[in-house]
Amino acid sequence: MDVAPILKSGRTYLPARYVAEALGYEVAWDAENKVVVCYPKGEEKPDYSNIMEYVGEQKPQPTPPVTGETFKASDYSYVVPQWKQRLEGKNVIKVSENGFPAEGIKVNKYTTVYGVKFYKDKIEITAEQPNRGAGPHHYLVEAGDKIRYHADPRFVIDGKETYKKVPESFVAADDKGNTLRGGENGFKDFTEIKQLVFEAGGDNVIIIDNPLYKGK
Repeated sequence: MDVAPILKSGRTYLPARYVAEALGYEVAWDAENKVVVCYPKGEEKPDYSNIMEYVGEQKPQPTPPVTGETFKASDYSYVVPQWKQRLEGKNVIKVSENGFPAEGIKVNKYTTVYGVKFYKDKIEITAEQPNRGAGPHHYLVEAGDKIRYHADPRFVIDGKETYKKVPESFVAADDKGNTLRGGENGFKDFTEIKQLVFEAGGDNVIIIDNPLYKGK
């Protein structure tokens, strides 16, 4: 075997080809479907098209929003002091990027967030504010659970709409009070950001995990 076993979470992982051939099976790689096919040695390669059709029809089920916690600044290593007052004690709604329900999630009485999509150079946000008012405030959680970066609400003029936030939209300050602006002298791109937080003066905050985050 020319590949070392991998030990992860108490389990040992071995190459499929090595194990299958040791048990007397033929091994083939289906590049189109990206699957390994194992079948008894000397027999004809089986037709597994029905299996692939079934697998292709299965869609991952989104994780529903999680509630029941309140926001505690003490859970973070740093939160800008004036933002603690806006966030502390609010009901926390945790949701994944693909976990927004069709009816959206209300961040206050008037503002609903329907979805968030993370990209390396931008975040796309779909929100609704029927009174042509401001959408939610945007906060970023960095590595080390620091909340420094903030972007002001965007006025949602056309009711429900999708808009973008880019690194330059977010501003913070260092320990000496110097302004940091994302993409310039602050964080490089959104792979450095752990979570996005929405708050709009109501009882709720929405916290969305960033699937692109490359930190620990």
